[in-house]
Amino acid sequence: MDNKDITINIQESSCPETTMIITDAYQAQVQTLSQKEGWVLQQATVISKDDVFLKTISGESDAIKLLLKAVNNRTVERNYFKLYCEMLDSSIAEEEFDKLIELNENDYIVSETDEPNDNQIKMAFRLSEHIKGVNSLNDFTALFSFNAKKIEALLEKNYE
Repeated sequence: MDNKDITINIQESSCPETTMIITDAYQAQVQTLSQKEGWVLQQATVISKDDVFLKTISGESDAIKLLLKAVNNRTVERNYFKLYCEMLDSSIAEEEFDKLIELNENDYIVSETDEPNDNQIKMAFRLSEHIKGVNSLNDFTALFSFNAKKIEALLEKNYE
């Protein structure tokens, strides 16, 4: 089972108990105490390594961080393309184009300096399968701001 895959085991009883296991991250037992008019009263007990569970339920998981980074990086690429089109249609001069990029680099240039851990890389690969336009290693590294040389080295190391 991959990290962050969920297995649910529902046991029949008057108060069904559901166990969710996320390998190497946390194990949770959720017991339904009552159900009335669409509301469900549940009690949970969680065993978590560090604060992985809290980060997961609060939206601070690797998947969410990576998806937000991807959306923001696509916005940066779009900003650059819009500015480039303005230069092509002579709305701005080439010197102004260069100056705007130099003064606002974070708005127009995708940084590729992040050095992800193994779990982040695995998650990014799984996410990238569902994102349009990720057809090469360059697309992948730009999407998630990963350092391309580090990713290439890891791939070579793992596939020797």
